[in-house]
Amino acid sequence: MEAHHPFDTRSSHPQPSALPGAFFMNSITQTTPVSSAPAALPPLTTCTVAVIGLGYVGLPLAVEFAKAQQCVRSGAALNRQVIGFDINAQRLAELREGHDRTRETNQQELQAATALQLTSNPAQLAEADVFIVTVPTPIDSCKRPDLTPLEKASASTTPVVIYESTVYPGATEEVCVPILERESGLRFNTDFFCGYSPERINPGDTEPNSPQSSRSPVAAHQQQLIGWMLSMAQSSKPAPIRPRA
Repeated sequence: MEAHHPFDTRSSHPQPSALPGAFFMNSITQTTPVSSAPAALPPLTTCTVAVIGLGYVGLPLAVEFAKAQQCVRSGAALNRQVIGFDINAQRLAELREGHDRTRETNQQELQAATALQLTSNPAQLAEADVFIVTVPTPIDSCKRPDLTPLEKASASTTPVVIYESTVYPGATEEVCVPILERESGLRFNTDFFCGYSPERINPGDTEPNSPQSSRSPVAAHQQQLIGWMLSMAQSSKPAPIRPRA
């Protein structure tokens, strides 16, 4: 019988198990209490960011955050910690050796990401202030979007959850937010905030500030969160990211 990761609860749909960034979580218990006051946004310069799914989208993002030591906008010192989470043990072993099979990063960049902690231990995600979800969204045998990885990645929450996985319009609110509320017992827009920022990676594009890789609207209910997301994204890379109209 095939051995599975204890948090690998794959559905009956075909899944690319070796795909970098694959993430299938059954349950992560987050013990944040429900409060009556709106949650505060984490400090931009000292928060702990967890990037969930280290594929061609998640890994470059985690590396960019982890190697930045000074905000490119304000010049303020950055003391953030970055948790790079993936259940693919082989993928993590390769990254620790400085090898990225997707070729989106190189050994020098991985070594420069001194604040990056690579892990497959879900318990370590409890240290995060921010989740950035970059899991794959494959299609099933009928060419329908299989949101299983996205649903499993929504089993726990932090004060801020940002989705960068490719999804259809409305998926964040209609699919992800109800799961976040149900699994955590927290209330959307009161105990936690949720935003969407489409992936900013153009596979194979070696120009980091090219138009293909820098077009990136962000979306959220609160203008305050939109501003926070813009500042967060632009703190390490001065790309022209903009709020969605």
